[in-house]
Amino acid sequence: MQELDYYMRFERIAKEVMEEVKGKALPTNVDFYSGFAYGMLRIPRDLYTPLFVCSRAVGWVAHNIENKLYDGRIMRPATKYVGTNMDYVSMEER
Repeated sequence: MQELDYYMRFERIAKEVMEEVKGKALPTNVDFYSGFAYGMLRIPRDLYTPLFVCSRAVGWVAHNIENKLYDGRIMRPATKYVGTNMDYVSMEER
């Protein structure tokens, strides 16, 4: 239960800081507690990311199907990368 207490304290403090900085408290995303829940279920850490992707993929597909049913078209959000490009560095050189 110590770990859960840590997560809950962190969430409370993060909300307070965000409210101070942004002027409003932001709700905690369910993904915040996913790692904690996976740990309780004794799921290996190497599977955390694949589980996250699987759950997201289901949502993406559902969203796509919903758009096709109601609009008849696929909705693609517009994005623009604003960071700087970096050259690839192999694992051995990192």
